[in-house]
Amino acid sequence: MGTLIDVILSNPILLMLIVGGLFSMMKQDDKKKKKRQQTNRSAERGNQQRKSIGDTIRETISTIEEEVKKAAEQNRSEAKQPQAEPKQAQQQSQPLGRFETTAADAIEEQRQKQYERLASNIAEASDMYEEELPSYAKQMEVKHEKRKKSDFEKQFKGHLTKEGLANSIIMAEVLGPPRSKQPYESIVMKRRR
Repeated sequence: MGTLIDVILSNPILLMLIVGGLFSMMKQDDKKKKKRQQTNRSAERGNQQRKSIGDTIRETISTIEEEVKKAAEQNRSEAKQPQAEPKQAQQQSQPLGRFETTAADAIEEQRQKQYERLASNIAEASDMYEEELPSYAKQMEVKHEKRKKSDFEKQFKGHLTKEGLANSIIMAEVLGPPRSKQPYESIVMKRRR
């Protein structure tokens, strides 16, 4: 073990190679951490946008429900009040040729209008959600494809350097067929064949 350390310390080129390898490994780890953080941030943004669409739908439904409750309370209070004034209004309206409407008919008309408004608001909210969801999905697909393409280009450009080509040749030898399948032949043996 001591001789190995002496060899490494006595050879400055070998020492520089080891230090350079350590630094490059540290840089790669930092890059991976940054990529993870960026993907986490983009995922959080996507979740916030999805939540905001759902929240808007919930808010519209809750406001419509409140309007329906208020109208129902108004209708109940109108039904409880004495109807002396409506009779006078009916007497005045009859000579003008208008039809007589009772309190129950007015209540039903108001309920029907409120249900129609509720249905239209829900339809608008669901249409908005259906329109935004595919566009958001398409945006995320395009970003993912661009990211893949840029990563591939960076990796490819990184291997077109002298160091990248040398590493490629080394890996071809390591991953290639074993030397036992291609035994070493001297020039003399080749000439004999």
